[in-house]
Amino acid sequence: MSNFWSIWNSYESVENILRGGFAVRRRATPKFWVLMIVTTIVVFGVSIGVLQHQYTLGARELARIEDYRDELDLEVRDLSDAFAYAQTDAYIIRAARDNLGWIMPNEVRYVNGAG
Repeated sequence: MSNFWSIWNSYESVENILRGGFAVRRRATPKFWVLMIVTTIVVFGVSIGVLQHQYTLGARELARIEDYRDELDLEVRDLSDAFAYAQTDAYIIRAARDNLGWIMPNEVRYVNGAG
């Protein structure tokens, strides 16, 4: 506390304070700069680690979504093929025979009595 009052009481310090300056100018020590550099490195390291983690999660999600899209493309292709086949006369004839039990004119149906 005595250091504060000695600075405060000196004319030069009061004049300096009135002008908006400080009474005592301190220089940054090398320990301060080392602390600042280490802090900066730690902050950037943590930031890079967080960004790397987010990138990895995003890449996994993207791969999962691409696999799902490929499955859906395959399903769409299969459904398109099935729809195209359902538009043909061969499908209509087969559906009439299998599902409805119809037969074509002049056809003979054989029934197996064992089944």
